[in-house]
Amino acid sequence: MAASGTGSRAGLGWLVLAAALAVPGFLFFNWWSHMKAERDRSVAAKARGRLPDGAVFQTAPGTAKPADRVASSSAPAAPPAAPAPAPAPPPEASPAPSAVAEDPPPAATPSPEAAAGIVLPRDPMLSPMDIVRIREEEMARERSRLELEEANRRRNSYRPVKRVAPPIETRVELMGTVATPNGASLAIVNNATLAPGESFSVAGYAGKVRVVRISAAGVTFEYKKRTFKKSVNPE
Repeated sequence: MAASGTGSRAGLGWLVLAAALAVPGFLFFNWWSHMKAERDRSVAAKARGRLPDGAVFQTAPGTAKPADRVASSSAPAAPPAAPAPAPAPPPEASPAPSAVAEDPPPAATPSPEAAAGIVLPRDPMLSPMDIVRIREEEMARERSRLELEEANRRRNSYRPVKRVAPPIETRVELMGTVATPNGASLAIVNNATLAPGESFSVAGYAGKVRVVRISAAGVTFEYKKRTFKKSVNPE
């Protein structure tokens, strides 16, 4: 009987201990649930204050680090934070000007010399004697070119003059006429005595001149089917 009474008292003690431990646990769980609900409402209020209706990201997001809920669950309760004031409405944008601004004038293009920087007056790899020699060669080439152009101009402008021989009658000299005892007439032409029908040559002319007729007034000649007459006394 003593053993059963001792066991009853031990069981009752454990029951009392469990009830004593359960009550603080229940109170702690109730307190923790209440704090969690308050914190959720505070976060929701802050979110609504930062994101008003009809706008997205109107203000910069907060820089505060997110709360560690696990760590906060073990920390002592803090008084609920006051809700953030609603942000002021953004200022109205000024209307854009109706007139279109003229385009600015294009910037001046820098010259190649300015873009290249410093321009040396001569090639630094050439000595003064090389520069003089190069200039002399250029002058010689220019002089040769001008002489060639002048020669071509003269050759193009030159026209060979065709020499025209004077009429053959100017080369025929009638020195006189004579009559033979038998009544025939002879003509002395260019130091030669010729009868009608005979021919003679004139230096520088092709073909021969033929004596056609001899009279006291003059002599008729024929050269290349053309006849001309020479008188004894041209006066």
